[in-house]
Amino acid sequence: MTLLKSLDGETWSVLQYYRRECSDFWNTTASQEVTPDRPDAVICTERYSSETPYMDGIVKFDVLEDRYRMYLGPAYNNFENLYQAFDNTTLAEFLSFKELRIWLQYPATDGNETISHEDRQIQYYYAVSDITITGQ
Repeated sequence: MTLLKSLDGETWSVLQYYRRECSDFWNTTASQEVTPDRPDAVICTERYSSETPYMDGIVKFDVLEDRYRMYLGPAYNNFENLYQAFDNTTLAEFLSFKELRIWLQYPATDGNETISHEDRQIQYYYAVSDITITGQ
């Protein structure tokens, strides 16, 4: 799965990749870590991907943990540092968008998708029950 953003509805850029194995990921621009020098790093996470379908859970693009925490500090109270980051880094630009796209590229399978029967592929599907976006 890939989470993409757009400011104009025509040009899309990646916010985050979700993949079973990020190490063999086709896009080498994905990082495993967001740093204060690179708050706009596009990361690939394996947190929500496995061979067994992820059920009854929440898949997050966690801005608080992955982006804000490094500026707020361990007590989450250094707001001055966070405000400076918005002014002096690309963090605000990275988190700005008008449209959000969720690209479901390949469903979780049981490993039997390599069997060449067409009816075998029919059993794999996506189900999204709720999408929540918090922001301004």
